[in-house]
Amino acid sequence: MTLPLSDQKFMAFEGLMTWAKAVVLQAARLSAAHNATLTGIQAFLDAVQRGKARPQDNPHRNLRHAFHAERLFFCIAAAKFFEYRNWVVELKLVDPQVFVEIDKFESDAKAMRNLNEHAAEYFKGPGQRRKDWDANVAQFNADPTGTAGTLIGGRLDWAKLGLAMATLIPTIPDALP
Repeated sequence: MTLPLSDQKFMAFEGLMTWAKAVVLQAARLSAAHNATLTGIQAFLDAVQRGKARPQDNPHRNLRHAFHAERLFFCIAAAKFFEYRNWVVELKLVDPQVFVEIDKFESDAKAMRNLNEHAAEYFKGPGQRRKDWDANVAQFNADPTGTAGTLIGGRLDWAKLGLAMATLIPTIPDALP
């Protein structure tokens, strides 16, 4: 069943705004989880040095698990934003020029969402897009499940995308044309 055009416009626009705001929210949550992980690791290492903890008692795994979950949620929100971004442009609801800055993130956002969503397939075997799995840049090598600074998989900068999205949101018309 295809929705009437008026309903499609409503759903596309509301989806665009939902996922744009979700990207900003998830960027903040991901940064908080990242900071908590780094702080937890440092506190643990300090405790080991002072003889107050043993290396085998490392408690930061829970922090790392929370960070990994937030990272995937961010990738999902970013990919969903671009899905709805393309729909609103197709329906001519928003001028595509509004998205010029944010569109620079689209390829990496979709790739990081897809590759992270199917990470187990790559760990168990070749996966469907093996050539896209590794990011080899001058400073480091990374796969999509890794993080270097604020780069997911060595490619998608959650801090920059979150900031760009926060800047974009007020420029999107507040109502359907």
